[in-house]
Amino acid sequence: MNSVNFPRVLRIVKKKILLAVGTFSFRPPNILKILWALLLLYGEILCFYLAIWSCTWPTLSHWTLPQGKTPIRLALIADPQITDAYSYKQHGFILRLVEFYTDIYMKRTYRILQSQMEPQVIFYLGDLFDGGREWEDKAWFEEYDRFSSVFSTVKSSTYLFSVAGNHDIGFGKSTVPHAYDRFIDKFGEINYSVNIGNHSIVVLNTMALNGGSEKYAREAQALIEKSKDTLLPKVLITHVPLYRPDTATCGPLRNGPTPIHQGKGYQFQNLIEKDPSNLILNGVKPVLILSGDDHDQCEHVHHYKGGAAVEHTIGTFSWAQGNSIPSFGLLSLHNPDGAETQSPEESFALDICLLPNQLTIYLMYIVALVWSIIIILVHLMREYKLNSNLYGDSKRSKCISLLKEFFSTLAEVAFTAICVYIFCIIWFVI
Repeated sequence: MNSVNFPRVLRIVKKKILLAVGTFSFRPPNILKILWALLLLYGEILCFYLAIWSCTWPTLSHWTLPQGKTPIRLALIADPQITDAYSYKQHGFILRLVEFYTDIYMKRTYRILQSQMEPQVIFYLGDLFDGGREWEDKAWFEEYDRFSSVFSTVKSSTYLFSVAGNHDIGFGKSTVPHAYDRFIDKFGEINYSVNIGNHSIVVLNTMALNGGSEKYAREAQALIEKSKDTLLPKVLITHVPLYRPDTATCGPLRNGPTPIHQGKGYQFQNLIEKDPSNLILNGVKPVLILSGDDHDQCEHVHHYKGGAAVEHTIGTFSWAQGNSIPSFGLLSLHNPDGAETQSPEESFALDICLLPNQLTIYLMYIVALVWSIIIILVHLMREYKLNSNLYGDSKRSKCISLLKEFFSTLAEVAFTAICVYIFCIIWFVI
């Protein structure tokens, strides 16, 4: 077999590039092609990398670690709530379109999060599905496969843990037994604790303690009692935020204008009631509380007998769940002294990472399209004035020729943009 003559290949490639550059004309349509390519690469890929690159794993200044070692790193993803027929009562092509664009947003973000931040542990803080409690088995397993495709883990060494939300299993006395069992079958126990980084992570179905059935309430109460046996600092994870008064605020990271207030409806409640919240706090005695459900960021300090803990509500990971700026949490755990630590409240650090506003990206595309149309029209009108003889004799034939040229040029620019866009989508789909 003849070996490849690389110098000759390079000379040919160089010649082709120089030929292309030499024949390139800086006409407005060609410039628009370049600008659209850059805009789409930014809006579909680069801005997501920039958002993740702007995030750093939080640490405390006094933490000392051996060279090359890092704290235990946990990523917190709340309320992906993959869009389905129960979300906005859509069907057919519109539903498929909405599903595709909400899925691709989370899929690209999740992949970049894993590759750039390299979390050792990922927690899903509930409401993995939107209509999870409603679906019959056949449809639910299709949604489960879809969820698994969106949240495909890059590294097999990453530990995954899930929390059940009200959209997954129902709320309180309206908990759906079959949905409850089905969630356990695929995602593991509803109530459990796990030791990570010398912390006891207590994942509690607080919804069952809010007027739920005796069976589910007993399971949650058993975990509270079990959590008393450990002396490690405890991190409580609840899908629904714990009670706070109506006067409570949410801190600077909240995107919406109002804090979390109590509200109830079909299969939901904004806050766990006051009495069960106190029972949970005094039983678990956490140093940190994590929650989801609200779809927006919120911070609130809870006090209990012998201590206090900040509850961080993490915003939704999806751009289609009422919060235009999705987010996820970054939690660092560092507790070398284990149960002997004298400062459990300084054994963790948490930060919120904000993601691109998808609606702003779409608006950017619309503005770019309008300006592209204007630029093409102005360009052709100028050519028309300079070369009016090329557009025929009659006014009607000139208008027809001008329109043909306009749509031809627009299609040429659109073809380039579509090719780049497809490339950007395939980048994350395959």
